[in-house]
Amino acid sequence: MPRLPRHGDTPWISVVVAANGDDRALDACLAWVEPKCKAMSAQLVVVRRESSNAPARPEIHYVTGPATATLEELRALGMSEATGDITAVLDDSVSSDDGRLDGLTRRRGHAVSDQR
Repeated sequence: MPRLPRHGDTPWISVVVAANGDDRALDACLAWVEPKCKAMSAQLVVVRRESSNAPARPEIHYVTGPATATLEELRALGMSEATGDITAVLDDSVSSDDGRLDGLTRRRGHAVSDQR
C-alpha cells in the first residue's frame, strides 16, 4: 500500500498483527485494522506460523514464522520486519476497534471519526 507523504515530523507507522493460527480471528482483526492502516498509510505486517492456510492479501506484508513459534516470537519477528518510526503490535484476538490505534491515527493527521 503506498504511503502518504511525510509532513514535517509526522512519523511513519507500522502495525504488526501476530496471528495465533485461528483464521477467523485473523479475518475479524483485519476487518477493522486494515482500513485504519490504509487511512494512515501505515504498513500492515501480519506474522503467522508456517502451518497457516489463510489466503494472503496483496496490500499486507506477510511474514512466516516457524510452526512452533510462540506469540512472543511472532511479535518479535513482526517488529523486526516493520519499517515504521512507530510500531504498534496487536494479537489477532483483538477482534474489534477498541481505540488502540486512535492516537496513531490522530498523529498521522486524520480524524478518528473518519475511520469508523
